[in-house]
Amino acid sequence: MPQYVEAYTTQDIYGITSRLYKLLKDPATKLEFCKVFAGNVGHYNYETELMEIDYRCDIIPTLIHESLHKWNPDWCETKVLEAERKICCKITKRQAKNILKAFIKIL
Repeated sequence: MPQYVEAYTTQDIYGITSRLYKLLKDPATKLEFCKVFAGNVGHYNYETELMEIDYRCDIIPTLIHESLHKWNPDWCETKVLEAERKICCKITKRQAKNILKAFIKIL
């Protein structure tokens, strides 16, 4: 979860954002707000489970993208990018606001 699909339904987006809220509220989540180099806006380290988010870039798409890497380590970058784009196009204003609220609480 989340599964990759051609088009995410409202219910799919609800499940994905709920899972993202839980991830951001979990004290065990390792997240760093920093400059990420090498042309990236975020990075997920599978060994340390550290999620790095570049504060100079779009936070919501990057959080979704790096969370997809965490949840689906077998997905290639192309699949993650496509899923991220589809999810970002479907989230509501309220969901975006709640993602940012959860993110801000852990800074």
